[in-house]
Amino acid sequence: QVVMAHKAADGTVDYFSTVMRDISGRITMETRLTQSRDLYLKLFNDFPNLIWRAGSDAKCDYFNQTWLDFTGRTLEQEIGEGWAEGVHPEDRERCLKLYLEAFETGQPFEMEYRLRRHDGEYRWMLAHGAPYNDLDGKFAGYVGSCYDVTPRRLAEEALRESREKLNEIMGSLDDVVWSVAPDTHAVIYQSPAAEKVYGFPAQAFNDNPNLWAEVVHPDDFQRVRPFLDELLAKGELEMEYRILRADGEVRWLHDRARVIYAADGQPLRFDGIASDVTVRHQAEEKLRKLSRVIENIASSVIITDNNGVIEYVNPFFTVVSGYTPEEVIGKTPKILKSNFHSLDE
Repeated sequence: QVVMAHKAADGTVDYFSTVMRDISGRITMETRLTQSRDLYLKLFNDFPNLIWRAGSDAKCDYFNQTWLDFTGRTLEQEIGEGWAEGVHPEDRERCLKLYLEAFETGQPFEMEYRLRRHDGEYRWMLAHGAPYNDLDGKFAGYVGSCYDVTPRRLAEEALRESREKLNEIMGSLDDVVWSVAPDTHAVIYQSPAAEKVYGFPAQAFNDNPNLWAEVVHPDDFQRVRPFLDELLAKGELEMEYRILRADGEVRWLHDRARVIYAADGQPLRFDGIASDVTVRHQAEEKLRKLSRVIENIASSVIITDNNGVIEYVNPFFTVVSGYTPEEVIGKTPKILKSNFHSLDE
């Protein structure tokens, strides 16, 4: 209702007029909005997540009962900036910085921080905040929720520690532990020993999935080329072959691999261990050369075990002694002193 006074020419009030406007609709809408707000606040109060609300001044004016039960504090203690007292000291500065920056930008935000529970334990919370407007469409503040993600954070920490331990173990191995995708053969994992064995930086194998094949010695390439195809067909495979390191040095590898299958039976990845067996091959080659020398030398050679039992005689021995290998192997050298060609000793 608006009352207006109308004056005469001499300035005295001549008469009054009244203008009345029906605002029943607005009052009804405001009442409904109030009821709706109260309903939502009641719903928020019983919500399992921690709910909060702040005005445009960034001062919190509402916390649901779940929040209060969690912190063990009263609404009067939490409103304004009181809630920040429960944030872990190591997280408080970062938390408040992100919180206040959101009020400057008017954008939704998300962050994680530790909040003190009523029993004194700090729990990791995932906080979401979203701006809301008043009836006139103007920025009125933020409403948000917090969810306890401590189990997830503990699991992530345990996984991180497990990975660190695994990396320590892998880093101490001389063998190359590898894993590749069954379709593209892209490297999924390669242990640190790869750089030592192949002489290439680890990233080189990620950049070039075919590098493992390119380093195979040319004389072994045709034999090694179908390695992954045969592995897929057989499920498990072992092979020895030579590689050319980045510096040109030739090394022998013993590669053992198997197919890892998914729950549906499809190949998930190829896992393997490549061991540098160059020293063994070098020893075997020396042994072969020594064997050839012993077989062809013009001197008698007898080899016995620790008990003095003959295990080997070379061809020249049979020529000089007249004994065949079958006659002396398994006997002691005493047979040679008897001057008798007999099997009884």
